[in-house]
Amino acid sequence: MKKSMVCVGLTIAVVFISNQLQTSQTLLAQQSDRYSLVRQCKAPINSPEMAIPEQQAAAQEALLACDRALANSPKNSPNLIDILANKAFALQALGRYEEAIATWDRIISIDPNRGANRANVVRELERYSRWYSNRTIQISDSWVKALAEALRLTIVNMKQQNFPVYSDWQLLPKPIANLSRLCTRKVVLPEQFAANPALARSIVECGVRVFLNEEYYQSQNNELQAVRRAAAVFWYGTSDPKIINSLPGRGEFIQKVVNNYQQLRSSPKR
Repeated sequence: MKKSMVCVGLTIAVVFISNQLQTSQTLLAQQSDRYSLVRQCKAPINSPEMAIPEQQAAAQEALLACDRALANSPKNSPNLIDILANKAFALQALGRYEEAIATWDRIISIDPNRGANRANVVRELERYSRWYSNRTIQISDSWVKALAEALRLTIVNMKQQNFPVYSDWQLLPKPIANLSRLCTRKVVLPEQFAANPALARSIVECGVRVFLNEEYYQSQNNELQAVRRAAAVFWYGTSDPKIINSLPGRGEFIQKVVNNYQQLRSSPKR
């Protein structure tokens, strides 16, 4: 009997310690994640205009948390504006500017002093809308398809990221929103983008066509220079060499894209 009691006691003790460890590990993980409050819709994203990968991952979770909070909050809740604001910041970080503007409009109807936040979203939407161009297409479809595939080949061989990316081009939510807005006049959500490879490829090739055509013009009809610059715009959002070369690995990535492009262009057609 004593032996049995000891065994039971040890079993209880082990379970208790295990649960304590699990709880401690969870708390430590939350403390180490500087976006933990954002994910819970309890804090705004500090700089949604500069939505870094980890920030975009947090914004996706925050959006769901904010919608749940809104569904459970009465219309006269004192926290309503804060929840709506956090939702608007999350939408902006994800590149879903039209939804963010609509959310700020709702906030402004309650608190007119929030107009500056809405203006920031409008400016960012206008900045990305500059990709629209009436410039005559000077490049061939073969260039476009080669660059799109060169980007894919380069990206799939990169180190796997520790945050959610979508499709063979491993794109984040914000560039997916911006590219789909450019090419389809509406925002395609990341899950839709990933679930439809044909749609993803068509959006990527459309974006590549716009960037490559513009950079071909800017580089005075230099094909490889245009490829280099268009790859930078596609992946980094800019072709400014000072920005591209400011961090290690960026120039190397672009050169790999150019190398893949040259191989694809020189291969015989099948």
